[in-house]
Amino acid sequence: MDLAWRQAIDIVIDELMRLPQLSVVGTPTSTDWGDSPIQSTIFTSTSHGVYNTPIDVYALHACGEGMDYYLVDTGGDWTATQARFESAAADPGKTAQIIVGADHVLQVDWQSGRGACQGGGAVFFSGAQRICRYMNYPLSYEVFIQPPVGPEVTQIEAKPSGTQGRSASYRSGFSFTIGGGVNVSGKGPSAGVQAGISWSNSVQTTVPPMVIDAGDTINEGASTKYKYCTVGTTLENCTSTIQMVGASGACRRFVVGEPQNGQTPNGRLSDVAQTVYWRVDPATYDGETFDITVTFKVDLATSTADLWYGHFVNPGGIRGYTGPNGHCNQFGCNCGLLQTSSIQRLDHTFKVPFPSSTQCPSDTGT
Repeated sequence: MDLAWRQAIDIVIDELMRLPQLSVVGTPTSTDWGDSPIQSTIFTSTSHGVYNTPIDVYALHACGEGMDYYLVDTGGDWTATQARFESAAADPGKTAQIIVGADHVLQVDWQSGRGACQGGGAVFFSGAQRICRYMNYPLSYEVFIQPPVGPEVTQIEAKPSGTQGRSASYRSGFSFTIGGGVNVSGKGPSAGVQAGISWSNSVQTTVPPMVIDAGDTINEGASTKYKYCTVGTTLENCTSTIQMVGASGACRRFVVGEPQNGQTPNGRLSDVAQTVYWRVDPATYDGETFDITVTFKVDLATSTADLWYGHFVNPGGIRGYTGPNGHCNQFGCNCGLLQTSSIQRLDHTFKVPFPSSTQCPSDTGT
């Protein structure tokens, strides 16, 4: 009897000392990895528009493989709230909103709206002078996601991918599972040791019509570019600046054209998503953290059209004044749009601690 009791006690002690099994009979239980980001931030800018880009970073160690996994998921809601038309005129018999100052510098009393954005038939013969500009409108948005140089990084998947033609919708995101036991970094219901992890963020997104160009960058990074097209439908022939339209009669009827839907304050680009997924060999780490850099850029433009014939008429009688003037054709009128642009850029580097393998069960090989 004593021997039987001792054997029973030994069995109980052995079972209590055994690390938990992460595999189960039948289908393994997989928790949602998206519940436990290890780090998060939001790019927010109200300069020349409203741009909000949430970013979440995920990390885990796959016990059975002895490999680490990282995933970066970004979204965005971007609206060109400050895009607007302004114009001015110096028509004969009317109060001039375009003058030349004593310093020979052109001075424009810009008026809200596009009232002077059309040349009209009178501009060719009467000496009417008009100027028009469209300000603070986006040519494109870009998101870059870059892993550190040094570790052995393999990009498993990134979406959206490839170059797509001009479209008002696209599908992004992907789904996968990791079984065999994982140790999830971060906070949330799926953090810690789990039997398996699942991920799914596949969505159909509606956007203002644009060309979406996505691909890889150096060191297995990913990039996505959303580009508006006022001319063209593919990445190769897309022009994002607004156009001069309605040409007729030696540019007397040139008109500054319309921007694309997403280039206006009421055209919102929302619910976009870019996701990249990497596998990393822990034996190749250098340093103490896995540094992931995310960059958001918007290329903003202002296009200005000088709608007058020949030389600007000098209202102040300044001796020696010679400009401004334009010569788009033999008649001397200026029908072009002068474009200036500026890049609004936001960067953030996530210093992600390496996922831990110390809590992996010994019977999984790590």
